[in-house]
Amino acid sequence: MVRRPAGSGSRGSRSAPLVPRNPYAPRDAAFYIPATTERTAERCVTNGTRSCKVAIQTNNVEADERGYVYLADRANTGLHIVKLTGEAAKIAGGN
Repeated sequence: MVRRPAGSGSRGSRSAPLVPRNPYAPRDAAFYIPATTERTAERCVTNGTRSCKVAIQTNNVEADERGYVYLADRANTGLHIVKLTGEAAKIAGGN
């Protein structure tokens, strides 16, 4: 299993499939934004006032040598398993 850095938030995971050829100038190769489900928990922030919404919060991203990417959602949506294809698979070296 190859560990990839992961961002979290409601915009899905962009850094799991990010595979830099030049570490000083990385570029996105792919992205995946999971849909919310009936199990996705509401998340709240307080910044003067309390604001809540249902949103995906993906983190704990892992990728394996076959090109599969495993994304855990901390808002109770579950585990997402995706496979890199096309240009992203070529860059990552997956089959």
